[in-house]
Amino acid sequence: MANHFSKNLVRRALPSSDPQHTFEMTSLKDTLKLNKHKKTVFVFDLILNKIDFAVSFIVDPTYSPWLLTFNKKKTNTSSLVFKVFPGFKIANYGYTSNEIKQIKKFFNSDIFQKGSFKTLLSDINNGLYYQDKVIDPESRKSLLSLQDNPEDIDKIYFASFHPNGSKNRSPFNAWKVQHILPLVWDQIESNKHISVNFTSTPQEGYKLDDGEAKLIKLKLQEQLNIQI
Repeated sequence: MANHFSKNLVRRALPSSDPQHTFEMTSLKDTLKLNKHKKTVFVFDLILNKIDFAVSFIVDPTYSPWLLTFNKKKTNTSSLVFKVFPGFKIANYGYTSNEIKQIKKFFNSDIFQKGSFKTLLSDINNGLYYQDKVIDPESRKSLLSLQDNPEDIDKIYFASFHPNGSKNRSPFNAWKVQHILPLVWDQIESNKHISVNFTSTPQEGYKLDDGEAKLIKLKLQEQLNIQI
């Protein structure tokens, strides 16, 4: 999935060379253990150095290494992408001088001690907060911009379910649902014939947080006969 929608992310992933030393991201490992719905995308919140990030851990079984993307909310700043090597490890040493400058500027951090980003990665690892229910609008916009050619990027709110008959939902729809509606993905993952319709504005009476969750619950019951 990362390879299909995010070739640009793959090309930009750091470091450009093989890792010399790595740091284990235990938060990623622990989250993946909870994966009961065959997710290939895990979304996190992170506040670091007073900057608010939307973080996406993209687990593609057809591509290695995996990707960990950082997106600054409420800005047009390009995402920063790390390679995640087997064992949930990120390189803490072995970056080029330009890559070091890029990382320090992006995180507004001077933490680069003895040629290593270990302290910075430790702070990131400890600060990641897994989002498995409601993703805020700014995170949704940031996460959708990860695609090489975003479609309907303003349509970030749940509208309804769309039965596809004998056809499977598109990979794009699956990618989008996993990124911005993880609660919905948990319910439809096993039924590949169900897609999700999105809208650019929340439906009247169903604002975000509890309101959108209520709408999802209602549509699950009405359209799919699923109760949660």
